[in-house]
Amino acid sequence: MTYKRFVLTNKEIVKTISGKDTFKLGYETIKVVETPGHTRGGVCYHYKNFLFSGDTLFKGSIGRHDLPTSNKAQITRSVNMLVSKFRANTIVYPGHGHFTTILNEKLDNPYVKR
Repeated sequence: MTYKRFVLTNKEIVKTISGKDTFKLGYETIKVVETPGHTRGGVCYHYKNFLFSGDTLFKGSIGRHDLPTSNKAQITRSVNMLVSKFRANTIVYPGHGHFTTILNEKLDNPYVKR
């Protein structure tokens, strides 16, 4: 399989996001949650009762923190912020693996402070 190189010709259309931002997807509003640690600038997305955690929070674990811009202390803080900020019944969809809930992570994740 060959891949075509991606070239961005109009850099003005690029928008950076932060933890205070929201954006529309159709008629729905998605909230951005800053979660640095796996990589610098890491974010999760919150929509209704769902959290899309990417590589920050996994079922029973956290994302890698051995990458050039990653930091174990930061990702641990990010995960603990998530479990304290969101309701217990929030469904978490990580970037890999099985879904979980905030309650499951409070009870079973060794990186969550009790």
